[in-house]
Formats: sequence, structure tokens, C-alpha cells
Amino acid sequence: MAVKVNLQKFVDKLPIPKTIRPIKRGKKGSYYEVTMREFTQKLHRDLAPTRLWGYNGMYPGPTFDVMKGETAFVKWMNDLPHKHFLPIDTTIHGAEKTFPQVRTVVHLHG
Repeated sequence: MAVKVNLQKFVDKLPIPKTIRPIKRGKKGSYYEVTMREFTQKLHRDLAPTRLWGYNGMYPGPTFDVMKGETAFVKWMNDLPHKHFLPIDTTIHGAEKTFPQVRTVVHLHG
């Protein structure tokens, strides 16, 4: 049963993602490593910390500060649990029991 909670809007500072620094920078480009992992974070001042899956232990994920024309290589590493913490409806196409419960698709903004 869902519980309706009235949360006051705009009471928390806008989260500004940290800038990730390259592990190596050279003539061929910059090299980064990002790990997807589970962590807890407060999403509103009046809520308890929430279980999240994010990048390098933060939500939203880090900011890549890349110059125009610069090549960036990113190694995305999956350190998420093998079992999902929410129930999975295995009757849905693509979520059958023969597939891993936890799968990811990396996407970028900006």
C-alpha cells in the first residue's frame, strides 16, 4: 500500500555533481574509470537515506569536463549486486529467469 507524503518543494540545495578527473591524460586522449555501485543517499531533508545505484557512489553521477575535440575513453565497471532488491516480473519479455536480474545501460547527458 502506497503512503502519500507531502514533501515541501525546493528545500534542498541543487546537487552539483563532482567533476571526475582522468586517471591518465595523453596525446591520444583522457582515460577515466567509473564504477556502478550501490550506496545510500538522502534525496530530501525529510526522508531517510535511500538505497541507490549510481556511478562512483554518487547520484547524479560525476561530471566529465572534456575540451572540444578531446577524445575521452571511459571504462564502465559494474560492481552492482547480482540480485535485485526489488521484485522482478519474470513474465515480461526480456526479464525471464534465464537473464540476470541486474543489468545496466550507461547513458550520458550534455
